[in-house]
This record gives sequence, structure tokens and C-alpha cells, in this order.
Amino acid sequence: MLSCEQIRAALSARLDGESPGIADDIIDAHLAGCSECKAFYDRAVALNDQLASDLVPLGEPSAMQPPDLADAILAEVEPQWRRSAANRAAFLAVARVVLALIAVIYVVWAVMILADSTVVQPIVAEGQPLPERADPALANLLVEAASVRLALALGLATAAWRPRLAAGLVPLVAALWTFGLGFAVRGIVLGALSAPQLAHLCLLAISALCLGMAWYFGPSGRTWQESWRTLGSRPY
Repeated sequence: MLSCEQIRAALSARLDGESPGIADDIIDAHLAGCSECKAFYDRAVALNDQLASDLVPLGEPSAMQPPDLADAILAEVEPQWRRSAANRAAFLAVARVVLALIAVIYVVWAVMILADSTVVQPIVAEGQPLPERADPALANLLVEAASVRLALALGLATAAWRPRLAAGLVPLVAALWTFGLGFAVRGIVLGALSAPQLAHLCLLAISALCLGMAWYFGPSGRTWQESWRTLGSRPY
């Protein structure tokens, strides 16, 4: 699969009268499905015509050798590429920082839950009665809740470290948020929505959003965009 950079290099070569190195039907099919490359080609053609008209002296034959316009075209288009790359890097950096912060919050939260579980955890000698505050079922639920938060912290930290892995966590976090939202609505109706439940729901929503940003603006996002554009190509 050809990238946009390869197609644009071939278009520049075509405008300069050189061999593009890629078949014309492949280039035209890509232009039909990629609005960015089509806009690049239109700008390059317009700039080529403008510079050619300025450089051809009056009275000279129109069939003269066209000048090398590669530098002028790159000078026109390169700032836009730089702005696009800078914007992508900024969004990716924000997503990674937020994911790392949420991972730290989940770790602290899990430690607090484990500390609470020790109060109701029934640790007694065999044959001895349970303490008054012992609640084995609640203790197991608290341990499981802490395990879920530690697992989320590990996944989010991994996505912040390697954004290309973020796509695998998006369905998981989105599913947790969806089920959590359903229980939150029930809690609102019954007047029993707790602050930890609401905080967990908000953290899941922010995590899903940042995971999507890390995937979209990271290295894997460009491959996904190019693959999607390829589906719209219509060869002659």
C-alpha cells in the first residue's frame, strides 16, 4: 500500500517532467479517494502554472524546457505539513500525560480500597468466632475492586508508554464505562449514586477519550487513515 508521501513525491516528479516511478492509474486512483493529496496536487499545479508564466520570457517558444519547481513547491507545502505534524504531536502528548495521571490515580485508589478491606477481612484462628466487623463477602468485593483498578492503571500506563497499543484498550474501557453508566442512571433514579461511583465513571470516560486520541494521533493512527482512504479508491 502506497503512502500519501510516496504519491506526493510521484506527483512532484510528474509536474517536473520526470518519471514518477508509479503507474499513472494508481496515482489517479489515489487522488480520487484522498482529498488531502488532491488538494496538494491542485495547489502544486496552480503554483507550477504561475511560476511557469512568470519565468517564460515574451517571444520565447512555449515548448521550452520547464524549470525545476521542486524547491518552490516544497516551500509552499512544507509549512502546512509542519503545522499538521506539530498539532498531532501536541494532541498525542496531552493524551499520554493524562493517561499517566489517571494510572497514578487508580493505583492510589486501589491501595486505599485494599486498606479498607483489611478492616472487614476475617483473619482469625480456626474455631474462633469472627470479629464483629468482619464481612467476608464485602472483603472479597473490595479486593476485586482494587484488582480492577490496578489492572486499569497498568493498561493505561502501558498505553501512555506505547501509544500504538492504546487501540486494544479502547473496547475494554468503553465497555466498563457503558455498564457503569447504566448503573449510575439507576443510582440517580433511586437516589443512591455515590461519589466514588461517579468519579470512576468520569475517569473511565476520560480514559476512553485519551486512549482514542493516543491511537489516532500516534503512529498507528496514520496507518489507519491511509487504509480507510484506500477503501475509497476507484481505479479506472
